Amino acid sequence: LNTGDVYILDQGLRIFQWNGPFSSGFERNKAAQIVHDLKSKRKGGVEVGVLQGDEPNADFHAMLEGKADDVLSKEDAEAADDEKTPDNNTTTYRLSDESGEMTAMNVGPIRAFSTFANRSSDVFILDNTTEVFVWIGSGASPGEKRHAVPHAQKFLADHARPFLPIFCMVEGHESALFKAVAAC
Repeated sequence: LNTGDVYILDQGLRIFQWNGPFSSGFERNKAAQIVHDLKSKRKGGVEVGVLQGDEPNADFHAMLEGKADDVLSKEDAEAADDEKTPDNNTTTYRLSDESGEMTAMNVGPIRAFSTFANRSSDVFILDNTTEVFVWIGSGASPGEKRHAVPHAQKFLADHARPFLPIFCMVEGHESALFKAVAAC
């Protein structure tokens, strides 16, 4: 958590919106819309709490297995983000059954994806530490297609990040986010 952002903690029947004291009104409003949508989809019985970041709440921080002192200042969070280098935090894996056995090979940072001219015959898993993209080439085998998402799920579980979102992309139907991340 940092003081410049807004966070949502969804525990099923309890949803918390934590507003950092230096977060923008836009962020707070968007988070409130998301919380409202989550509550609406559950058709009642949901308790919603809106917490102001400058008011410590021991219960909220305990749910995150932390304490109020763990919250970073906006400046410290931005400095930490600046220290991250994309090539150190991104990885591309090529999933292939070309050898007769399903294998996943680390082929380098995410930018390596755009260097594969013949990538249509395989599946690639792109991990940028905040989400994972599964890219399925138009010529991928049925086995590669079938094992793509389960392999990404296992990869995340093996790396103690089982709750990261996985976005599945089919060649020719990539999202703008994927294109920006993969630089293709």
